[in-house]
Amino acid sequence: MRYKQLKFSLLIITAAALTIQADAQESVSAAGGNASGNGGSVSHTIGQVVYQTHIGPDASVAEGVQQPFEILGTTGTEDTKGISLSATLFPNPVSEVLQLQVKSESLQDLRYQLIDTHGKALHSAPIVDHLTRIDLHHMPASSYFLQIMKGKGELKTFKIIKN
Repeated sequence: MRYKQLKFSLLIITAAALTIQADAQESVSAAGGNASGNGGSVSHTIGQVVYQTHIGPDASVAEGVQQPFEILGTTGTEDTKGISLSATLFPNPVSEVLQLQVKSESLQDLRYQLIDTHGKALHSAPIVDHLTRIDLHHMPASSYFLQIMKGKGELKTFKIIKN
C-alpha cells in the first residue's frame, strides 16, 4: 500500500512540475519585427515602455532591452614620433569595399596592412593617395584589423567588421 501512495505522490509532483511555465524576458512594445539578409539578421522593437535594470559592482544589465553594438576606433588622430596622422575608415561594417581616408602632410613611407584575428598578415600595400580603396569582397565575413604604418612602426590600428 505504501508503494502505491509513493508512486501516486511522485506522479502528482511530476505533473505539477511540468505545468509550470517560465518566461525569460517579456516586453511591452508598440511595434517591432525581424529582418534578415545575406549578412545576418536583426530583431528590433519600437516604443518599449517596460524594462528592468539590474546593476552590479562591475556591470549592469537591462532586462528586456536590446543592447546596441558599438564600433569604436573608426576615426583617429595620432601623433607618434613627430608624425601627425588623421585617418577615417568607412563604411564599417563593410561588405565589399573599404575606404581609407588619410589626412597627412606626407604619404611617404605610409602603408596599410590587413590582419586577421589570429595575427596573420593577409594583405599589405603602400598608401599612395589620400583616399585608398581596399577591396574586401573576396574575404570571408569576420573581424579584421587594419594597421597604418610608417616604415616599420605602427601609427594607428582600426578594427573592421566584414559582413
